[in-house]
Amino acid sequence: MSILIADSGGTKTTWAYQNEIYESVGLNPNAITENDIENHIENEIKIKFPNAKEIYFYGAGCATSNNQNLLKNIFQKYFSDAKIVIENDLIGVAKATCGDTKGNIAIIGTGSNLAYFDGQKLYGEEFNLGYILGDEGSGAYLGKILFVDFLHQKLPSIIHQKLLEKYPDLDRNYIIEYVYKQKTPNRFLAEFTYFLHENIENEYISALIYRSFDTFLSIYLPLLPTESQNFPLHFVGSVAYYFQDILKNVVKKHHYLVGNIAQSPMEGLKKYHSFYQNPD
Repeated sequence: MSILIADSGGTKTTWAYQNEIYESVGLNPNAITENDIENHIENEIKIKFPNAKEIYFYGAGCATSNNQNLLKNIFQKYFSDAKIVIENDLIGVAKATCGDTKGNIAIIGTGSNLAYFDGQKLYGEEFNLGYILGDEGSGAYLGKILFVDFLHQKLPSIIHQKLLEKYPDLDRNYIIEYVYKQKTPNRFLAEFTYFLHENIENEYISALIYRSFDTFLSIYLPLLPTESQNFPLHFVGSVAYYFQDILKNVVKKHHYLVGNIAQSPMEGLKKYHSFYQNPD
């Protein structure tokens, strides 16, 4: 079966082809340039998967028709005989976790998003504002709050010390350089979730994560249709997966049923596309 499936987030893209899983950089058109995307597809993906005849790309930043068309045109240029389908990453999560049934779905990874899926359409994904204005609860958001407290001297002394031991170059100039002058500040910020996970037993850090998840759900759950409350809330993403004990408690606080929590939607997407290719 010559189907190539891609799950693309803010940090990386996971590709599935036959029995192979391959990882490359994230291809969010809101975060990197069209030229960088084209260079990556031409010089890496086309070479790696030259025989792909159907490409299903589910990506962060692909909710708008402009970005969908941008990616589709690039793929079509290098896979001229292939069927190309470009969709929002939340649609990928919906297919992976709900199939064609109703449910609530959320991504909490480098970025974050949440929507209600009625089996065909999404409701709520348009409220996401990206890492500068939104992405509450995400890795980028957690990194931002950590740095703000670090620079304002609000971290507990033990966490401040551990942070400098692990990242000895960390200071105001270093942070400002990466956040304001580098290409992918959201990825830089999200990298520090590893530090948070290593120190999850610390009261400050566990409270930071709880508060971030609570902010995320408090903002976006009320924007969903009322009927969403009748269905479970599924999560995909590394931040949701590694901090799922805290996340489950926050979801219960908001009176929603916790559904599946997976690090990646890829296994679900592989099953979904295999089912529709081989419905018998």
